[in-house]
Amino acid sequence: MPKVSVIIPVYNIDEKKLRKGLDSLLAQTLQDIEFICVDDGSKNNEALILEEYKNKDPRFVIIRQENKGIGAARQTGIEHAAGEYIGFMDADDYISPLMYEKMYNQAKTLDSDIVECGFELILDWTKKTLSFNNIDKYNQCQSYIKFEENINYTPHQLEPLIFTNLSNMMWDKIYKTKFIKENSIKSLSIEMGEDVYFSLNALLSAQKISFVKDVFYTYIQHEKSNIHIWETKQKGKAYKRHIYNILEKHPQFKDKLKPKFNKHLLSCYVFAVEREPSIKKRRETCKYFKENLEKEEYQKFIALKKENDKKAGRNFLSSIFSIKTLSADGTARKIIMFFGFKISFKKKRVEN
Repeated sequence: MPKVSVIIPVYNIDEKKLRKGLDSLLAQTLQDIEFICVDDGSKNNEALILEEYKNKDPRFVIIRQENKGIGAARQTGIEHAAGEYIGFMDADDYISPLMYEKMYNQAKTLDSDIVECGFELILDWTKKTLSFNNIDKYNQCQSYIKFEENINYTPHQLEPLIFTNLSNMMWDKIYKTKFIKENSIKSLSIEMGEDVYFSLNALLSAQKISFVKDVFYTYIQHEKSNIHIWETKQKGKAYKRHIYNILEKHPQFKDKLKPKFNKHLLSCYVFAVEREPSIKKRRETCKYFKENLEKEEYQKFIALKKENDKKAGRNFLSSIFSIKTLSADGTARKIIMFFGFKISFKKKRVEN
């Protein structure tokens, strides 16, 4: 039995990014591990690349299926996982060599159901990197409990952080396989909130959750990630229905978490607006929400947006004129926004 099964859904991924992710798996210091690559109906060269890696290392397990979505691909991987613990990686992300060795060793020492590590987020459209050292971040948010490594926590202890600061992603954690299967925790293909659905269900079902502070996972967020796309008004409603179903299964958390989830959902809507590149696009997105949200929900959305604008120091002047400097990979560029129009100066070398 492998110590860890890593599940990687693959669907129409850029070859360079796919190879970088697969190479980071090969570099893992934990040797007793399997990599379950679920080819979810890719139409490019992914099948050939996966076969190449399988020939290079027999720890790669390749499963092919018709396109069913990332949630269904992850579920296929769960059903085929032989490891004592399960981890997830998106095919266009990459991880540090020590990730699964350290997380597995802590899981075994503490008999944890779930172990979470830190991660960094790279915004693909700006190349901006945000590092998320989970233990330090959580300690800044709460004073009633001190977060440390090598200690298990219960869902009741973590409840104040759920839907506020606690990570709700799948890929920065490993899960005990027996725990996942005994509690029938499934990965669903839904249009919005797939990670939240799985992680919340696992978190509320667990008895022992521990953390390592190392930033092991690098997540690339793309400009057209699902959270930014709002083609239909059903997405938010379906997301709410799925999360409410989980809370009904855990009545001890329902009353406290429902209002927190509702605010979290509104925050997703606000983020969708803030993500738009121009004043015109932001106005169009706000109009979309006005037409598709219930009146009371829309009023709360506007109130939260104003609150966020105030915290960020946004005002009328900054909405029509702003200057920003973005730095990445030793280069810098200056961006001027004027009445929704963007002017970007040529990149120049940043001297160390």
